[in-house]
Amino acid sequence: MRIILEKYATECPYLDSRTWAYSAFRASSMPPSVYEQLISSGWRRSGLIFYQNSCPGCSECTPIRIDAEKFRPDRSQRRNLKLNSDITCAVRPFADSDEERQLYNRYVTERHQQELSGGDVYSELFADSPVSSMVIRYYLGPKLAAAGWMDVMPDSISSIYLAYDPDLSSRGLGIFSILKQIELCRSLGKKSLHLGFHVKDSRKMNYKARFKAAELLHEGNWQTPG
Repeated sequence: MRIILEKYATECPYLDSRTWAYSAFRASSMPPSVYEQLISSGWRRSGLIFYQNSCPGCSECTPIRIDAEKFRPDRSQRRNLKLNSDITCAVRPFADSDEERQLYNRYVTERHQQELSGGDVYSELFADSPVSSMVIRYYLGPKLAAAGWMDVMPDSISSIYLAYDPDLSSRGLGIFSILKQIELCRSLGKKSLHLGFHVKDSRKMNYKARFKAAELLHEGNWQTPG
């Protein structure tokens, strides 16, 4: 595997008036054990692109994971599970799916007001993977309510992205998906669920710390927030 490391800078997606700088490389395949080591050094992936933040004067993006063995849902999370008890889950490997593509496209355009370019973003991100990956499909009756993509490694699972039917926004499917992925970690004998980055001052990222048994990566070590 030949790695060509490149550096980029663009507008920060999490905090206003900040610059997002990162190093990145492209790989068509990678052993899951190697990627697990990279995650513990602050790396993430998007499609075939692996990246690590290197923002000047800012270290707000902190890798976060949940200890699946120690986690216990709080009262609010138990209510979420009860509210969504009529949803069934099915797990399968990454594969191209028109049903998932339509759900993803609708989610990003209606929920996040993103304009779809001429390319097939869904296929670039979720139809194939350089590591061992799966998708959880969430059904409300026969209807696909949500899809959550994740990477599966020797000792952990890394959550990548969740898209859900915007008509079901009141159900809290983002929280529900994390709870179901923690359950999947336990059933597969995985120790941790990686949730990407925790950004304290970002409303769309700081909810992750509300999960008990959360651990943050600090100077190469996973630590419980003080």
